[in-house]
Amino acid sequence: MSHDIVDSSIARIEITQVRFHEQENPLVLGPLQYMVTLIEEGEGGGELGLWYGDEHADALQAAKTIPERLGLRYPIVDRTVEETLQ
Repeated sequence: MSHDIVDSSIARIEITQVRFHEQENPLVLGPLQYMVTLIEEGEGGGELGLWYGDEHADALQAAKTIPERLGLRYPIVDRTVEETLQ
């Protein structure tokens, strides 16, 4: 089954670095991780986390392949190196 998603309000895919609180002790931050997020701007916009993990190369791969599987193609903004990828 294939899905065609058409939504011009989705502006970009972003790669950022984040720290999550540890489940066992919410006062302690876990290790630095990479997160891939779909950013939708405009009225009713928001963010949708698509992937997170330890390696930058894996984050970049996820940023490219997850949207493609959904039939989407948007610029990738890597906030960890401050450049826009295609």
